[in-house]
Amino acid sequence: MEQEAQQGLRPTTAVEQEFGPDRLVTIDRHNGWARMQLTRWPVIAILAGSVASAWQRPVNGGLQNAITIPAGAMMTQHLLLPDTGSINTMSADQGPTAVLIPPGYATWISQRNSLIFTVTYMNGWPIAGIDVPCSAGATSIHVDDISAWWNGFAGARGRIYDPPYTEAVICTGSAADIYGATSGPGVLSVTPLQFAHTPIIGQSDQPNQTVLFSAMPRALIEAGIYYAIHYGMIRGATGAVVQSARPNVASDGLGAAQSWYDRATKIMGKFARAVA
Repeated sequence: MEQEAQQGLRPTTAVEQEFGPDRLVTIDRHNGWARMQLTRWPVIAILAGSVASAWQRPVNGGLQNAITIPAGAMMTQHLLLPDTGSINTMSADQGPTAVLIPPGYATWISQRNSLIFTVTYMNGWPIAGIDVPCSAGATSIHVDDISAWWNGFAGARGRIYDPPYTEAVICTGSAADIYGATSGPGVLSVTPLQFAHTPIIGQSDQPNQTVLFSAMPRALIEAGIYYAIHYGMIRGATGAVVQSARPNVASDGLGAAQSWYDRATKIMGKFARAVA
């Protein structure tokens, strides 16, 4: 899936540098705001930024006299924060792809590509496994990865996949087991659960199975299922051969396997990184 999307789908932290003003860093000549196009999406948190003169040599691998752009002074273009407080949508290939930089940090005073901009941000769709049993009505769950579920002011809306007790909840805060960590195991505060969820952990007769909690759009979940079916069939599983409505035509195992792959790839094309 990540190969087809040309980017990571789980939350990752990226650092990007671009020369500007130019094609990827543009400045609105009316209000002075700059727009930096990023290569990964959806952008769910801006962590840091800086701007420095491009007319210099790096010293010890870094730029000198760089001006810090406070993370709170920047914002993503098209925040996509619905009334639910979610930082991610559940059903479509949508999400912020650019960061907006306030007036004063990017100018045309020198010339094209006279500045170098650095932005650190987090992108992707939060996904974790519930690894401690939780009861109906609970407002917190323990998961194996808190990455990106809470960005400091808004939480991701996720779906707990636990048939027949699947439900949607919104993250309202997070706390890592290791103080100060932004990833790894921890506790997520959530809207009250409708159902109890019991992962299978520590059983001697079967492997550990966490309960999936994911903010990935349903289309991505669907694509993953299609790829799993494809690889399961080409590794030896056989598809059912049924009588076709058309004469002299019947499905075969290889053709059926390829059809699942094609369906998944068609979905993933909508989530592919468009900026190289």
